[in-house]
Amino acid sequence: MSTKYSSLLINTLLNASKQTDDDIYRASALSNLGQLCTALRYSLSKDLSEANIFFLILIAVKSYLSVSESSDVRRASILVCELLCQSLEQSTWLTILGNE
Repeated sequence: MSTKYSSLLINTLLNASKQTDDDIYRASALSNLGQLCTALRYSLSKDLSEANIFFLILIAVKSYLSVSESSDVRRASILVCELLCQSLEQSTWLTILGNE
């Protein structure tokens, strides 16, 4: 998959996950976001220092977990977290955790 449109796709899925009242639609957008992050394994690590996309995704997921009443949206949010954790490289985790 080309990394040329990765920021556009991620922003589109983030906006789709918060612009509707349909819980299934929001859960689907979040699930697709997680799958996209898995497919963009290496490019997401590169974008981490440039656009903080990783942190934008985590902030959105945190808000869905704390605010959403729908179990489908919460499950999809947890799936995004799991897929993010699986897809990031070890060097990225060292950067996030401060090289400890």
